[in-house]
Amino acid sequence: MNPLVSFVIPIYNAEKFLAETIESILNCGYEPIEIVLADDGSTDSSLEICRSFEEKSSNIRIIRHDNGINKGVSTTRKKGILEVKGEYVYFLDADDMLLPGVISQYITIFSQNSDVVLIHGEVQEINTPSGSQKLEQGFVIGLSNRKYSLAEEPYYLKSNRICNSTVCVRKEALSVINFNYKQIFPIGEDW
Repeated sequence: MNPLVSFVIPIYNAEKFLAETIESILNCGYEPIEIVLADDGSTDSSLEICRSFEEKSSNIRIIRHDNGINKGVSTTRKKGILEVKGEYVYFLDADDMLLPGVISQYITIFSQNSDVVLIHGEVQEINTPSGSQKLEQGFVIGLSNRKYSLAEEPYYLKSNRICNSTVCVRKEALSVINFNYKQIFPIGEDW
């Protein structure tokens, strides 16, 4: 039997893309999954969209901050991490999509390499408005399918080379992190 993969999606006013994001997980071709929709005080119809998916699927849960207030994406993601039940945690932003087959590939790599703690992939942009910065240039490193240690790859520590929405990590690695810290970065908190 496959291990449970938990998806954590922090959500703030994401009504435009949210349903497509959730559908991409439900159609990713991997079972079993758990989807934790972590609302960060949305004021649009995001929460209603989440509720419609939660009503249809027992593996989808909504979590919120007390009083439905906005606490920021880092705090919201941390809350989701503390709630998941899976052996692996996949981070996906509410405006991103998961390509079919990715999770199966990641789980195969994890099962064959007990020393691998985190796997990330490359990004593929779709529906990018003209004039927008091309994210692919910042995240694609061109050396697929290789193991490395962050300590031996200083450019990963000097620039944000790992796209958050391609990351899957062993939950046990997250359990040793003290999440009781304040967010100190106004942008790039996923790095």
